Amino acid sequence: MTDFNPAGGKPSEQSTSQINADLATLREDFAKLSSSVADLVKLQANQASAAMRGAIGDARDRIASTTADAKDRLAGHAADAQGRIMDKAVDAQDRFMAATADFETAIERNPLVAVLIALFIGLLMGTLSRSRR
Repeated sequence: MTDFNPAGGKPSEQSTSQINADLATLREDFAKLSSSVADLVKLQANQASAAMRGAIGDARDRIASTTADAKDRLAGHAADAQGRIMDKAVDAQDRFMAATADFETAIERNPLVAVLIALFIGLLMGTLSRSRR
């Protein structure tokens, strides 16, 4: 099998030089393609990195907002609880003052019974506090 070369000359020399030229062109094309792919990968990586930074920033903002909302709600609940506690304390104080007034009234109506009860309580406490030798 022989190569047909219309230009004349040696077929193997021209074929070899043509193959070498084609290989050189092919190498250049591969180098360009490799460079283009590398540039594309860098561009995609930069875009992905920018998107990730944006997503992280958005997440940070949402977390800060959620934290601030939770803090506000917690402060509101704490204020409500404090108000209820203060109401209960005022109510307890009012009941104590009413009981004290009722007790004073009972003593004024029955002074002898009050003195006897006080005497009994004093004797009981004296007996319980005496040392047992």
